[in-house]
Amino acid sequence: MNNLYDEVRNSRNELLEQAKQLSTSELNYNFGSKFKSIKYNLLQIAYAYHEGLDQYKDQIGDYDLFKENGPKLNIIDIENYFDNIDYAIEQNPVPPETVMPYIFNDYEYRGKIKFLMIFFEVLK
Repeated sequence: MNNLYDEVRNSRNELLEQAKQLSTSELNYNFGSKFKSIKYNLLQIAYAYHEGLDQYKDQIGDYDLFKENGPKLNIIDIENYFDNIDYAIEQNPVPPETVMPYIFNDYEYRGKIKFLMIFFEVLK
C-alpha cells in the first residue's frame, strides 16, 4: 500500500507544482458545468479523501470548515491540505480497500485537471 500511495502522492505533488504556475483567475476559470474549474477539481480530490478518512479528522482538519472555506482557498492552502491527508495516511494503518476508491477518484480528477491545464499551456 505504501508504494502505491507514494506514487499517488508524488504524481499529485507534480500536478500541484504545475497548478502553482497558474494565475488565480486561471485556477478559478470555470470551463462549464461538466468540467468546472481546476480548483474545483482539486478540491473534489481532497473532499473525497477527507470524507473517507473521517476517523483521522484530528490530523486532517475539520471537513465542514474545509468544505465551507473551499472557494476561498488558494493553491498553497490546497497543497497544505493534501499534506495533512498524506500525513494521516502515512501515520495510520489505513487498509488498502479503504483508500483505493479515493486513489481511483484522485486519478480521475487529475486527468480532468491535466486536460484543462492544456488550455493555459502549463503542461508541455
